[in-house]
Amino acid sequence: TKKDNPVSYGLLLADCDAKISGDLLIPRINAGIHVRKGTHFVFDVQQNLSSTDKGEGVIVFMDSTLGSPLMDGPKSEKTPKSTIQGMYITDNVKIDPQAVLTIIVDPITGDSLTVKGDAALSFALDEGGKISLTGRYELTDGSYLVTLQQLIHRKFAIQKGSTITWNGDPLDADVDMTAIYKVNTSPAD
Repeated sequence: TKKDNPVSYGLLLADCDAKISGDLLIPRINAGIHVRKGTHFVFDVQQNLSSTDKGEGVIVFMDSTLGSPLMDGPKSEKTPKSTIQGMYITDNVKIDPQAVLTIIVDPITGDSLTVKGDAALSFALDEGGKISLTGRYELTDGSYLVTLQQLIHRKFAIQKGSTITWNGDPLDADVDMTAIYKVNTSPAD
């Protein structure tokens, strides 16, 4: 749910065929993922992640009794530490045309893009944490909800054949969409 994880939530049904190799320091995962019909998954693009706030004027209060050996008593067991130093992941992702994906473009206003379509994507994560996404998502149905200061709410239909193409950065896609908004109006000037 959104309460559990505000960045990504919903129902994601997928089949996965994965091969794990390498060593315990840097495991290598090669997978094929098929997002299935019945999926309704939401990804919230967090605008506050790109904040330029450096924290000036922020005061942090700490409870000095927390973490104190005098207050907590002696530690009986050490917490085991992971030996993984990174991982290398490659995934081929196929999305069923009936799977519904929603991207919250602006969490404050509620602007969102909801799409259905056919996709064949390649996802990669290297040992250093760099993420790459390549491929094309051809849309068969969808909508874009636009709001303006909570006064105007317009839902545009996405025309079949519109596309989203990734060439590396998952947050920098080439979007070629035609949005349609139907209005009943007078033919007068």
